[in-house]
Amino acid sequence: MATKQWSSTAPPAEFQPYVGAEETVAEFSLRAVILGSLFGILFGAVSVYVGLRAGLTVSASIPIAVLSISILRAFGRSTILENNIVQTTGSAGESVAAGVIFSIPALIFSRVLAERGILADLLSGVARWMARGAVHDSAASAADREGARQPDVP
Repeated sequence: MATKQWSSTAPPAEFQPYVGAEETVAEFSLRAVILGSLFGILFGAVSVYVGLRAGLTVSASIPIAVLSISILRAFGRSTILENNIVQTTGSAGESVAAGVIFSIPALIFSRVLAERGILADLLSGVARWMARGAVHDSAASAADREGARQPDVP
């Protein structure tokens, strides 16, 4: 049985794109940007709450895509390209929220550790450990692992 081979320059003759080259359809509309921004804020807030509460987040791309199709159809005719803009905008807002929930607690913890002097002690201990040559490759000799060549570190 022979299989069809796609050429690297053009699709097969029977390929029909969903939106033809001669068609002009709405893509970057005001309603798509506003709806995507609202979804980004809503799903971003939910993602921050669930992320801080449960310690994980979920992708909001598919729920935003389903809701955007429903809502844009309720307000009149919509195109697949408008739905794409809504989904992309909403997912971007949710991704920013995920970045916040993973960064803010780390900054708070590092501030608490710095105020107590623990962070400086920890960093200086790591620096001393690395200066002593505690990191060895697998071919290091037994004398080297025991500290025979360690420099004096104040």
